[in-house]
Amino acid sequence: MAGKTAVLCIGWHVKTVAAFERLGCRVVSAVTAKDLGRASAHSAAADLVLVTDANNLEAVLAGLTRAGVDPAGFDAVCSIHELSLVTAAALARLTGRQVLPVETAIALRDKFVQKRLIRAAGLPVADCRVVGRLGDLAEGAWTGPLVVKPLADAGSRDTFALRTPQELAALLAADRPGAGSGPWLVEGFVEGAELHLDGVVRGGELLFLSVSRYLDNVISVRSGGVIGSVALDPADRPELYGRARELVVRALDALGHRDGVFHLEAFDGRAGLVFSECAGRIGGGMIPDVNAHAFGVDLVEEFARAVLQLPSGLPAGTPTAPATRRPACGFVQLAAPAGRIDRMPTEQQVLDRPGCTAVRLALTEGAEVPDFTAGSHLMAGKALLTADDDTALEQRMHELADWFRDAVITSPAVTSPLGG
Repeated sequence: MAGKTAVLCIGWHVKTVAAFERLGCRVVSAVTAKDLGRASAHSAAADLVLVTDANNLEAVLAGLTRAGVDPAGFDAVCSIHELSLVTAAALARLTGRQVLPVETAIALRDKFVQKRLIRAAGLPVADCRVVGRLGDLAEGAWTGPLVVKPLADAGSRDTFALRTPQELAALLAADRPGAGSGPWLVEGFVEGAELHLDGVVRGGELLFLSVSRYLDNVISVRSGGVIGSVALDPADRPELYGRARELVVRALDALGHRDGVFHLEAFDGRAGLVFSECAGRIGGGMIPDVNAHAFGVDLVEEFARAVLQLPSGLPAGTPTAPATRRPACGFVQLAAPAGRIDRMPTEQQVLDRPGCTAVRLALTEGAEVPDFTAGSHLMAGKALLTADDDTALEQRMHELADWFRDAVITSPAVTSPLGG
């Protein structure tokens, strides 16, 4: 591909494509049929390659071959998506365009490999083991409380906190999709408030770090917890930011993640920060929006610059953590009652609520409401809010979530005779 720097993106993410284009690149995206409509609204047909599964290396290579696109013709291959991180890294290695080493991509995805490396580095992390089937948990004495999760998924899908033998028995007795699959990661339950640490690393040096506190620990989504977080002000919490910086620097070094962005989760308990998980991508929800609004840092552009091996766009002298956060800022995900949506608030009506500065609705009237307890990635919408302080912000976030849920009118979902 002569002329512009050519980038192959695995999966569709409009903000990443736009960031590469602002940096003067031509972007070709490997997308599934589900994303083709959205992708076509932004990119020309010649810049879209249809694949059956963007998370599968064989499927991506087959799609490229069908389209007559040579992956070796790109200057960079990448993915901003959690589930296609290893696929992109492997394809980049095959084409000699590796930025994220495959070994690092696996360490950022496989939770057992990740925690083994973290433990070897001397960082606090829960003990864990791998079982082939959920039924294996019934063998031997109870060693709980436990958390059971897939080895390489995202968004708390199929993640279960088991505090008693009775909860384990109930899980094993339930007829759940995927219950027969495996292997599974089993780890000790960690007490403490859950934080997410987001930022930029280049050449092994931590350039930017923000610390945010979840409204409720993410695992609580299964019991109706509210998903969202508040970006914490470094000026108010210098000691916490110091501990977070030490954890991040040592964890990224242990995982070999030297260039890019990261989303690391940790628990802040009586014994200090305990490592939970680390991803080599931008955090979900509205985490990039919050970092842009609160700290003036564009994590999407920083990801693109790392892929292209361009210097960071952060202003010269930007501290690891900014001296202060701009407003009290955070995001909250919006839920809705079960059923088919007959009426729901418009985006403008959500924006009119106190402190709301941005909103994206994921469902429309006529849609069936998913089971939000199945994972933190499921939502009716999400909103970014600001306030004078953290206490007022959290109150606004809970009030908005309650107002939205009460404002959505649903009727019983209709199931077809064929089960659709």
